[in-house]
Amino acid sequence: GYNYTSARMKTVNQGDWVYGKIKARIKQTSFKT
Repeated sequence: GYNYTSARMKTVNQGDWVYGKIKARIKQTSFKT
């Protein structure tokens, strides 16, 4: 139903945000070295 879809979207968005944060961190460290 609707609740399942919205909850799934929230999880995906959160995962993308976390992944983006990690990716940015890796970019910073690799840029420094």
